[in-house]
Amino acid sequence: MYAAKTFEFQNFDALPGMDMSIINRHLGLYYKYVDRTNEWLSRSPADKMQLAADASRSPFDFNGMRLHEIYFEQLYPGGISNPFEQPYLMEAIDSDVEGWMQSMVDLTKIPGPGWATFGKDMDEGRFLMTRINSHEIGPLISLGNIFVIDGWEHAYLPGTMDEYLEGFFKNINWPLINERIASVAGIP
Repeated sequence: MYAAKTFEFQNFDALPGMDMSIINRHLGLYYKYVDRTNEWLSRSPADKMQLAADASRSPFDFNGMRLHEIYFEQLYPGGISNPFEQPYLMEAIDSDVEGWMQSMVDLTKIPGPGWATFGKDMDEGRFLMTRINSHEIGPLISLGNIFVIDGWEHAYLPGTMDEYLEGFFKNINWPLINERIASVAGIP
């Protein structure tokens, strides 16, 4: 069974530029994903009818749980450090922080719900950005997700996407992103 994680930013009162009531509502959705994933895993294989119904719901809940964990883990009030000081990140994005951030924003702003993700294709070793519209269809199979932005409306409404993204980038734990890159790259 999966336990809902506690995220470091929860030890603080605010994430500058982000509405904490929206963040707390967003966390509630994450907890529901964890609960539904556990409910799905606890079912008996003999319950064929329910398993058939769960088969269409389970990837949505499981992937929703995992994507939200990556998302919430990278938040830290006021951010930590800056991306320019993270050597693995700089190498992965060819030192083009502004271009990389703008591409992540552009992916997030594609109309409709979805996720902007940055990860590494574990088979070919390439770093890629991608858009996941419906996470029940799932993240790329061999992609080790490093950085994600939740573009679903629950992440920013009743505010605007622009306000949300501005606040989001002010609250990133950049050393964690750097560590994730080192991890997927096999750097000790």
